[in-house]
Amino acid sequence: MSKRRRSYRNKRRKQRLPGGPIFLGVAILIALAILAFGRSRKAETTASSPIPDTLTVMTANDTAPELLSNDQVTVTQESRPPVLPAPLTGQPTQPDVTALSSQLQARLRDVLDGRAQVIPLRDEWLNLLNQPLNTNQMLELKEALGQLSQLWLWEPKIHSGDQLCTTYHVNPGDQLATIARKFHIPWELIGKINAIDNPSDLKAYQPLKIPQGPFHAVVYKSSFTMDIYLKDTYVRSYEVGLARPGKVTPTGLWLVEGRMRAAPWTDPETGRTYQPSHPDYPLGPVWIPLKGISGDAAGQPSYGIHGTNEPESIGTASSSGCVRMRNHEAEQVYLLLQPGESYVRILD
Repeated sequence: MSKRRRSYRNKRRKQRLPGGPIFLGVAILIALAILAFGRSRKAETTASSPIPDTLTVMTANDTAPELLSNDQVTVTQESRPPVLPAPLTGQPTQPDVTALSSQLQARLRDVLDGRAQVIPLRDEWLNLLNQPLNTNQMLELKEALGQLSQLWLWEPKIHSGDQLCTTYHVNPGDQLATIARKFHIPWELIGKINAIDNPSDLKAYQPLKIPQGPFHAVVYKSSFTMDIYLKDTYVRSYEVGLARPGKVTPTGLWLVEGRMRAAPWTDPETGRTYQPSHPDYPLGPVWIPLKGISGDAAGQPSYGIHGTNEPESIGTASSSGCVRMRNHEAEQVYLLLQPGESYVRILD
């Protein structure tokens, strides 16, 4: 190698900054520290994020949130309340533009007589719920949708085009309880729809009609009504009784915590314990305990949905704070709401 070339290389070496590897190592350590700090802040933020107090409208592009499994009754960050449509109460000042009631009943007769299909009519009426209707029209439409739900929900026939119910073919070894968990509904609902009185009567390869749950409820204190939804789709309404003067039915979000039949009940005011066999037993055939999640409901104990021995009190302020229903309607709601997965929103 020539002396000129060696001299040039030595000169270039002298021009380089000293400690290059050290600076590189320090830079790497600083980058790793920044990354670790960022991850720590993200985890802290996630752990402290509150469960939202409000429910928003689900659009066609939204995905349903992951809900609790069957054997859990605690809301976690991974299990958020479902989204539900805005309150369906109508506009009192909107004028009547058509004789909606007669039109609805005529269309319903067409379905019952086989001249029209169930699902297209249901979907048409569901879309109509989003139109400007006055309060009376809204009530008439919800009543007609409730009548229609007897056909698409409670009967074993699967109707063409139904996206809310599906057909499940029983596999060898399947049990009603395990099938129900897959679809987030009580097993008794599957039995009711498919005329299976005893779970042991389930047969391999048997086709079952199954609603794709879970179901939820919205209670309106101002009108003493409860609306039932299948996920975010309106199904039907029930009349309810709520807190009498001096008592309160707390507003907010509740989680269905359990389901019981013929449950003993102790009156918190008198301390008396009622047994189902007592002639004045006040809860009716079913008791659905609720766990307060947010709003005024948060942390509230001993509230629930139940039947009554005073059916004349439904539609009035008559309970100690619970949501009371006519016994046969409480039985229906008992079949719909799944512990740990169904929510009840109580509004003024």
